Amino acid sequence: MDSPRLRYAGRPSLLRKDGGEKEIYTNLLKGFDESTDSILSVDLWLKPFAYFLVYYAMETNRLSATLAAALNQQMTNEAHNAQIYLAYASWASDKGYEGIANFLFRHANEERNHMMKILEYILKRGAKVKVASIPDPGPDPESVNDCFEKVFKSEVDNTSSIYNIVNMSMAEKDWATWNFMQWFVKEQTEEETLALDLLSKIKVAGGVNAKDDALYVLDNDLGKTPDDATLAQDVTVEKP
Repeated sequence: MDSPRLRYAGRPSLLRKDGGEKEIYTNLLKGFDESTDSILSVDLWLKPFAYFLVYYAMETNRLSATLAAALNQQMTNEAHNAQIYLAYASWASDKGYEGIANFLFRHANEERNHMMKILEYILKRGAKVKVASIPDPGPDPESVNDCFEKVFKSEVDNTSSIYNIVNMSMAEKDWATWNFMQWFVKEQTEEETLALDLLSKIKVAGGVNAKDDALYVLDNDLGKTPDDATLAQDVTVEKP
């Protein structure tokens, strides 16, 4: 009988990926011994190589196709939100509202950080990241009031998208993704609270009809506004 080495040498196609990586190990072993698929039957000198192929062909993706697609879309959503904040910050700076611009530029960076968190999570769960084109941020605001209303709408839309992923992960019992998304749930509560605060401030200033002196005060105030909002669960009797 010819040796395993000679029989393998005559069948180089066994290691080709045409039939899928998962078949490499089985085909390799069949090439050495047509009667078995067991790695224990492979000659001792072959075992390290066979174990390497088993590891190489192992399925390491821990995300379903639907969740991977949803997370990739959310990564694009966060990048889109960053572009929206950048566009509005640039508009505010052009209009002379440097405090408002500073606030919006800082939040553009936050959105990019959110994007990177999702990107890293997809990679660490063994799935493929798909970097897609970012939609246009849309037309410039017509006023400070319009700017803040657009910011709020953008955050509400983003929250809905995040909730969808939370629901999907629960339905699929992917508790790792569900747990990961809880950070974003809390973050969106903060983002919506900040956006509502902006709307409250511009309302006090006069809303659409806000005068220049009121907008001046608001602009100075927002330049010093912290990036984090106080959430309901953080309120106490001593610190309402």
